[in-house]
Amino acid sequence: MSKQQQHGISEPLQKLADKLSDSQLRMLGIELAQSVQRRFSDQTEKWKDTSDFTKSRKTANKNQILVEKGTLKKSIKTVVQNGRMYIGTNVIYGRIHDKGGKIKVTAKQRKYLHSSNIMHLKKDTTEIKIPKRRWLFIDAKQRKLIKLYLQKAK
Repeated sequence: MSKQQQHGISEPLQKLADKLSDSQLRMLGIELAQSVQRRFSDQTEKWKDTSDFTKSRKTANKNQILVEKGTLKKSIKTVVQNGRMYIGTNVIYGRIHDKGGKIKVTAKQRKYLHSSNIMHLKKDTTEIKIPKRRWLFIDAKQRKLIKLYLQKAK
């Protein structure tokens, strides 16, 4: 994953490096990544609903938030290297969907979006706002799982 495109959790997981072996980190990482993926399947997070425009242009999963083809969900991986664990994605839009933000619209982008029939923006549209929909974080259930691994390692 290139640094520019990756988005993930690493800071809260660094403390585990001294206490767990690489194989334990890998096993824990797989379980944590699967629980992050379930957020997309279960749709239990309190995410802002998808706009009517987005629903109208989606080809699949019209009523699921953050899911059309499942690319982001499928991209969630765990990397364990040199005693460190990283869980995240290299999908370029993963970060903006997690954190929210604004995308500046240039004339070139507007033309591309229009000619590709993706969306037709007004000439005065200068940015697209993406709401924050946190999907990549450590929740209470995951913290319990981490504690279990740490107890087994003692």
